[in-house]
Amino acid sequence: ALWSPSTGTIDVAGTLTLPGGNKNFVSRYRQGAGGSGRLVAVSDLVQEAVVDTDITSPLVVEARDPAGAPQENVSVNFSISSAPEKAVRHQLVATDSRTDPLTGRARTGFKVGDIPLEYEVKADCPSCSVISSSVTFQICGKLETELYRENEDKPGKAPYINDQLGESTSESDKIKYSGCALSSFAMLLNIFRARYGLDYPESTPGTLNKALTPRGFRGNAKLIFSVASDVFTNSMVLNDDLFLVGRFLSTRQVLEEVDKSLGKGDPAILMLKSPTGRAGHYITAIGRCERRYMVLDPYTITNISLYDPDNPEFGLTLIGARTFKRGPLK
Repeated sequence: ALWSPSTGTIDVAGTLTLPGGNKNFVSRYRQGAGGSGRLVAVSDLVQEAVVDTDITSPLVVEARDPAGAPQENVSVNFSISSAPEKAVRHQLVATDSRTDPLTGRARTGFKVGDIPLEYEVKADCPSCSVISSSVTFQICGKLETELYRENEDKPGKAPYINDQLGESTSESDKIKYSGCALSSFAMLLNIFRARYGLDYPESTPGTLNKALTPRGFRGNAKLIFSVASDVFTNSMVLNDDLFLVGRFLSTRQVLEEVDKSLGKGDPAILMLKSPTGRAGHYITAIGRCERRYMVLDPYTITNISLYDPDNPEFGLTLIGARTFKRGPLK
């Protein structure tokens, strides 16, 4: 019992029982605003959303009294408690900070800023008990572009999966077998194009393959990322930096470089290797969420959308990353 004077008891369900001669009188109590209670999340604690857009579902909390019943007319303060250092334009939208009479719920929307990293929104209940008086939501921003697969042609686009990489004539050097680097690079270029309003055509793995042949390939089929400047006509030069896990850099140090790129609002390319070490794979990093990376994977078999460097799917461990930045025309 929560309360048990000589006149009666209140059980954990909130039922008040009073002795009254030959019968008991039972009533329900409901705790209103200002009483001790707690705040709980009833919407997902973690959401993803494209940069510069609103989240698809509101952030919702419910005020509850000690018995677990919803509390009406409780004031809930929503605030942005954390955001990427250089982010702009993030804000709360359509906030209803007084709990509903029927559900005891308050809510807010959120617009993600321009940086594809983590944002946090805190819901605080000043009148609730110290314990469980606040809830923190995390919103993970991500960049957006069309997903291109190396082994699956895109409807409405010229087919490319059977094209040879560069000038190679080997069957294994067709895009559908060895085009993950090319496809990842095409998606990265398209993000730069849209993000900075650059004047050059959208890239598909097929069009990029043609644009980079022959100078963009080493040994006929190995992509040379530094030749990217040839793709940008009258727009810019794209300079890339390569960071490899090994003797001089740890995995965490390489990921710090990826974080720096995302912190500027730019994507990066992650280089992976299989457990046997005989095969490599490339994916495009478009955001970060709780130390995992939101990615575009060009291969339908792996189809990774959230890459965890500490627990990688398919045993694909990180061996390096390429980050890119705009530079002046030469």
